[in-house]
Amino acid sequence: MKLIQRQLLKELAANAVLTIAVLVCIFFVISLALVLGSSRGEGVPFVVLLRHTGLNIVANLHLLLPLAVLTATLFAYGRFRGEGEYTAVRVAGVRPWHVLAPAVLFGAAASCLLAGLLDEQVPRAHHMGRVELAQDLLRNVESVLLSDTVVRERNFQAHWQRRGVDAQGRLILHSIEVLEFDGEAHVRAHTVASRALPHFDARTGVLHLNLSAVRRWSREQGTSAAAELRMDLPLEEFSDREAVPRKNAGRSAANLVAMALRADAEASRSSGEAAAEAQRTALQARDERGFRMAFAFAPLCFAIFGAGLGLLRGNANRLIVFLIGFLLVAGAYYPLAMLSRWLYTHGAVPSIAVHALGDVLLLLASLLFLRRLERP
Repeated sequence: MKLIQRQLLKELAANAVLTIAVLVCIFFVISLALVLGSSRGEGVPFVVLLRHTGLNIVANLHLLLPLAVLTATLFAYGRFRGEGEYTAVRVAGVRPWHVLAPAVLFGAAASCLLAGLLDEQVPRAHHMGRVELAQDLLRNVESVLLSDTVVRERNFQAHWQRRGVDAQGRLILHSIEVLEFDGEAHVRAHTVASRALPHFDARTGVLHLNLSAVRRWSREQGTSAAAELRMDLPLEEFSDREAVPRKNAGRSAANLVAMALRADAEASRSSGEAAAEAQRTALQARDERGFRMAFAFAPLCFAIFGAGLGLLRGNANRLIVFLIGFLLVAGAYYPLAMLSRWLYTHGAVPSIAVHALGDVLLLLASLLFLRRLERP
């Protein structure tokens, strides 16, 4: 039996490596295509986008690794059942748990790996992906201006007919038109100029336009004209400013714990709106911590679930088996993970144990598989 277990463990490892390679390639292509297809990536050097996409893959390993474990166990145990090896060991008196032991060991190892990654590496990649893309976009604003004739933002849209250079070799935008919007996306100002000299301030994230031969209408001041006008346009859509704020998903586990403790202390010292804000901060930090803990256990639960399903349906079409497992996980596990976050952050369930809803569902399904496998 130990020989069979070692063989299953080797097969699981080989399947997982192949699967994670395929998933990473698919994710890489899709992620890169989304960046290239958005206005945020226009004019930015390709190597910058490649680095950002790579960081995005690391930041999403909590999704990719459990799926790789599920696929590896489904195929390994499906083959084990389909080729009659499981029937042979059952006739020899081997209990199903002995057959599932390699999957449990494999899933536990994957969970330990993911727990370590979620502690530091995944949050760091999440934050650095935002920081580096923001800084690189800021450094390459002139390339963005050279790549197209329009810049769109939440609060404005600038369009020009053609580009050129002045006597000093500086970029000039000819026949420029700028629409400024209010909070309800209504036009609050319309400016037309014969040309504009753009200058980007990387420190503040503002694009300064020195306009010439200007005609302007605004809701507050009506129609006016000027020989020259300076207009400041914040490029908020290109980045979250050079000092990108660190969101909870980009914080380490230790930082989340310290953040929650500080917020609790602040809430106890404060009152009114300040105390409520501190309580929300503590709640959000604990929510992120509970979410990561649940995902750290996901590979183990996926391994047991995939092995049980593979043994039950191993003689069926492998693609069908994979689709069944994938749809159960995509249609139940991940929605439950999002539901658990909603329940916790809205106070419906005050314990972070609610984040384990998806893991509990997988384990219950696995126990049902085991009971069916125990039947003669």
